[in-house]
Amino acid sequence: MAKIINFDNSNRDGNKTKSGDRKSIVKRCAFIITIITTFCTISGVTVVSLLDKDWQEISEKYNNEGLELYDLGEYEEAIELYDKAINLEDKGIRDIGVCYYNRGMAYFKLENYEKAIGDFTKAIEISPKSKYYSNRAVAYEKIGEPEKASLDNMRAITNILE
Repeated sequence: MAKIINFDNSNRDGNKTKSGDRKSIVKRCAFIITIITTFCTISGVTVVSLLDKDWQEISEKYNNEGLELYDLGEYEEAIELYDKAINLEDKGIRDIGVCYYNRGMAYFKLENYEKAIGDFTKAIEISPKSKYYSNRAVAYEKIGEPEKASLDNMRAITNILE
């Protein structure tokens, strides 16, 4: 039979519980924590790791699922997944620039060149020695900024030669 827990400090008869009852609850909680800690020690798992998530793996999953949708031509849906991956940036995700680049490519396919340029720029800030300059150059050409496109093409060539 289930036990009723009264959060208003009264028992079934409506009388206030005694401080001894609260001590009993504290003792039970301490006992449960001891059991969990012992289990974790024996199994080699820390209590913190039970609560910690592998943010890198989650970010990579979003990015890879976004790539699959991108390949199917589902650019808006891909962008939603890239957004989720990018939102984990503050968790210390490695290679987050790739997510910005991928989202930029999806924006490019949707002919939203301004957003594509923004994402390519962010990817370049994260990884200056990258191929992303040539993609940004093409986007600059699409919006009628040939000078910026030329500069990015020169940077792309320089990066290849280095």
